[in-house]
Amino acid sequence: MLKSNIQYIFILTLTLIAASGFIFEKKGIVWSKKEFDFGTIKQGDLTKTSFTCYNYSDSILIFENVMPSCGCVAPLWQKTPINPGDSSILSVEFDSKGKSKQHSKTIAVYTNQGLFELFIKANIIKQ
Repeated sequence: MLKSNIQYIFILTLTLIAASGFIFEKKGIVWSKKEFDFGTIKQGDLTKTSFTCYNYSDSILIFENVMPSCGCVAPLWQKTPINPGDSSILSVEFDSKGKSKQHSKTIAVYTNQGLFELFIKANIIKQ
């Protein structure tokens, strides 16, 4: 019985420590995802996804520039400052015209709080 109670307290303590770590991780800039896989798409398809950026920092976040690694990627982002506690959506369109096989692209997000890199990928099959 005593051993069972000690194990229970130990597991509960570890759970609380782990949960508190997740709360403290929220300080700063957090992305809903940093990578998106479109899966298998047909050559010529226009595909879209979005990345949500949460500003958990104590200062305003400004997207200064967003630079994709290829002209086949078109980003669209909020040009106004993102206040602490707010979020913003960065939309990305990928044009697979003239492409085939596996493709991976990088989107560099330059902000007043540093550089963030997002990634998209797709397996493109000819029609």
